[in-house]
Amino acid sequence: MSDARLQYPREALKAWLRSIPEAQNDEKNVRLLGKLIDTVFFASLEKEEGSATRVSVVYHEQGIEGLEHVLEHRFVGVGHGRMPAWQILPFEHGSGVTELNVKTLAKVAPAADLPRTAIVVGLSNGRLVIQGLARRVEHTHLPAEGETASIVLRSCRPGHVALWRHGVERFRYESGGAVDLSSKPSLFRILSEQESIIASALRRLCAGIVNRSPRPYPFHREHQYATVYRVVAGLVERMSAGNHGGLITFLPESPEMDRQAALGKYRLPPAHRRALAAKTAELALRRAHLQDLRGRLDGSTAPITDDDRFERMVAEDDERRTEDALDALIDNIGQLSTVDNALLLGPDLEILCAGYPIKVSKAALAVYEAVTLEGKRGRRFPLRRHGSRHRAAATFAKLFPGGIAFLCSQDGDLRCLHRPPGEEHVLLWNLSPSGW
Repeated sequence: MSDARLQYPREALKAWLRSIPEAQNDEKNVRLLGKLIDTVFFASLEKEEGSATRVSVVYHEQGIEGLEHVLEHRFVGVGHGRMPAWQILPFEHGSGVTELNVKTLAKVAPAADLPRTAIVVGLSNGRLVIQGLARRVEHTHLPAEGETASIVLRSCRPGHVALWRHGVERFRYESGGAVDLSSKPSLFRILSEQESIIASALRRLCAGIVNRSPRPYPFHREHQYATVYRVVAGLVERMSAGNHGGLITFLPESPEMDRQAALGKYRLPPAHRRALAAKTAELALRRAHLQDLRGRLDGSTAPITDDDRFERMVAEDDERRTEDALDALIDNIGQLSTVDNALLLGPDLEILCAGYPIKVSKAALAVYEAVTLEGKRGRRFPLRRHGSRHRAAATFAKLFPGGIAFLCSQDGDLRCLHRPPGEEHVLLWNLSPSGW
């Protein structure tokens, strides 16, 4: 870092903290965060068994004790309860093992499987120490209680560090300086906010799932679509969790659907293509039954019997098991993005094939960076500077207006491409992935 224009991570972080009014800018906090980000940065440059070190740290001034008081929301029927946000595995102190430095962090880093697991770092006698491992439960994108005092620092590749707070990437350091994140919406926002044209395209693609949901349904239609957003976000997050990159494409309703599916190297039998849609519908049915049951019991003037309690426990367990099964299915399907070429899904989350080859257009494709969720066009994206995965995603979006392509580059950049129906050019969003 001899170039005067370059900064150490701690210097870039200090400059960013000074620009954030809500940041805790006391000298002690700035010094500790500076030491922590430098340690994560230099640990990312270490190698274990010949492989680059990927690092994830969750810091709380009160360490494990502080994380134990962070509460996440869990949706139950039309309401929600609270549960510990972190599942924690504490370490006993070990001399030369739990003191935080580059070597000790690099040694334990492989135990923290990105993106949900992290090394817990806290304070002991004013010094940063490694206190254990913690795994974040499913993030509901509602503010978690008690989370203000905790941050996550993550390095997915050498020389790169990102800082997350409240599940949102707030600061990134790479190539010797801070990166401007102002034009990078989160994956959650682009999938769910009303003004997002990607959310609108997804609603059109998956309208059949919602229309076939059980009636009466305890949530209004927006909550039904929220389950679809969650499935798509899970697939994309599974793709971006690896260190290999990937491409997931969503084909709109098309007479070419069967022909496109036949191009894939790994194809599912027709009876299994609707596995995601079926499990999503099953979860809706379980939740509808549970809500009806709760409404009947809560609204009854008669005493609740042991049989009533048992029936409710069975319904709650059925809902939880179905939710877990859907999560496992999302994880398995998302893993198919690791094979060469693309994972191809059709309308209503139909799983068409993996290893889907996209014949890249030889003609120059006009791709423009979107600067708003609504798709306001910004500068032209330098497609030729990027690899075959970017060109394949752009070609897919160009060929199938109304379709969606999510790609994760080998460097970890997450992007979404889409050509709105009736428009000539392809739009590209640079995204910030989920924090957990």
